[in-house]
Amino acid sequence: MSFLTGRKVTMEDQVKQNRDAIRTAQKEIDKELFRLEFENKQLANQIRSAAQKDQGDIIKIHAKTLVRNRKSIKRFITSKANLQCLGLRMLSISTMQQMTKAMSQSATIMTKLNDTLKIPEMAKMMAQFSKEMQKLDDKQNMMEEMMDDVFEEEGEAMEIDMEVNNVVAEVCNGLNIPGITQKQTEQIGVQQAIK
Repeated sequence: MSFLTGRKVTMEDQVKQNRDAIRTAQKEIDKELFRLEFENKQLANQIRSAAQKDQGDIIKIHAKTLVRNRKSIKRFITSKANLQCLGLRMLSISTMQQMTKAMSQSATIMTKLNDTLKIPEMAKMMAQFSKEMQKLDDKQNMMEEMMDDVFEEEGEAMEIDMEVNNVVAEVCNGLNIPGITQKQTEQIGVQQAIK
């Protein structure tokens, strides 16, 4: 029961509120993604300017921040996809609720259907529907497990060092940087080409 209006909150109202909350969360994620992309561009510019001034420590700090931002972007994209999936489930719930409401208001139609439909056939259809829904849930769980495996953070330190070198090579594009030789920059470029 709603405190302000004094009426009972229906399932339809709850679904609508939840869908609105999902939309709001997706907008917030989009804002954060935009902010991170903008920050990445600024970091790339700062890395270039630090490279021109031969500031190797600053380059490494900015490159690590850039790598972390890229990982955050991947996580936000995954979260947004999960929210979209949740939104689709909410739509499915809303549709089922509307269907249930329509069926409950159609007593005469149900009486006619009961005369024409055989109960064993209906049970068989419902069992098949339940089986297909279970298959769909199993596939979705497998997809979520695969996504979790992709985003595991094993060996993060080695990956950060490799990404730092890749970012430095990408951003500096052959500039002379203290602590990184031209040969190392070329090797990094070759590694990127192999990928």
